Amino acid sequence: MFRSWRKGIFIVLLGLFFIGITGCTQAKSGQPATESSRTAQVTNQKIPVNYYYPSSDSASATQVKQQLALLGDLPIAIQAQSLTSTAGQKIAAQLTGKNAAASTDPVLTIAGQPVVGKEVINQNLFKLVSETALQNLTTKQREQWLQANQSADTYTFFYKPECPYCNAVERYWSTMAAQGTYTNKKPVIHFINVLDPKNADIVSAYYSRYKVQQNEHIVPLLFKQQGYIVGSQKIMREFDARYGSQN
Repeated sequence: MFRSWRKGIFIVLLGLFFIGITGCTQAKSGQPATESSRTAQVTNQKIPVNYYYPSSDSASATQVKQQLALLGDLPIAIQAQSLTSTAGQKIAAQLTGKNAAASTDPVLTIAGQPVVGKEVINQNLFKLVSETALQNLTTKQREQWLQANQSADTYTFFYKPECPYCNAVERYWSTMAAQGTYTNKKPVIHFINVLDPKNADIVSAYYSRYKVQQNEHIVPLLFKQQGYIVGSQKIMREFDARYGSQN
């Protein structure tokens, strides 16, 4: 009887041991994601960018894709569809009441927010897409993104939304990209709005890193792998020299 009792105790203890092991395993598998894994999840989320074009202007879809290619590894997912497609008809129907041109003019949606009109889209494409995408990254993640893939063909462009000289450079890049100038050798441009408070740390870090003089804290300002360029004309000449159609 004593042996039976000891055997029973042994079985109970053995059972508790296995229950403890199983519980520990489940606790580990059920642990919340680490900070690094959460960062990876946020960074890997892509902002949906949809371009709906009139059926008579399918070439513009290719041009928009070529233009957005200049944004490089920015976390965006680009799709282009005709306004006559199911999705195009739906977005046109939603907007026609507010903007009659939505049924005939191209429509760009960024994270669901629409922009109507070819001229408006071309003038604001880089700013609209980059600013929306960057809003979904923390300051640390944006700094990591800006430091990633630094090469002779990676640039960071400081601008202000209403700056006419900045807009001139952006129109120049849009035109060159749409013409296919950057097919063989493609630059990647990171757009940073210096007026956005969220970008203050990044702006300060670049000024410090490149030792930018106080009197040069102006826009447009383009940072490259070595040094920086101030002024629209100088920036465009730099790109003509490096990426002109003859290169």
